[in-house]
Amino acid sequence: MKYIYVGFKGKNNPSFYIVSQFQESFFLTNSFGGIEKDIENIKTSKDGILLFGLKPKLKNQIQIELTSKYQNQKIKTGFDVSKLNLIFKEVEVVYHEKPSQYLCNYAYYKLLEKFNGNVILIHVPFSKEYADKIVLDLKNELCIKNTLK
Repeated sequence: MKYIYVGFKGKNNPSFYIVSQFQESFFLTNSFGGIEKDIENIKTSKDGILLFGLKPKLKNQIQIELTSKYQNQKIKTGFDVSKLNLIFKEVEVVYHEKPSQYLCNYAYYKLLEKFNGNVILIHVPFSKEYADKIVLDLKNELCIKNTLK
């Protein structure tokens, strides 16, 4: 699978660290106005967009957001989340249905709109060690897929 990896700017942000490890990467500004401009620069979703965002309250797990909400409009992801269970082996995965009111949710909503639901938001904890595990799982998945082709 060829994913587009999207994270938020900021050298101390784990989403920035994770996404910077991949060639097909885009970074979003940490402001509502900047996000829309940044999303305009993403031209394709390839096999899907993996959007990474920071959720400081998380500990030793990632949280997959299944729904986004903006101005009382909800959008569910169309991304095949069963793929994520195959990718993430070093980290615990939990699924979440209730959208937040934060910047990650806004970016998620705008990406879901633009790419017809082929996006998933993956919230990560504030931990470099955990970010390394996520990168390892993603790179292992890429190696396996590239070997099979």
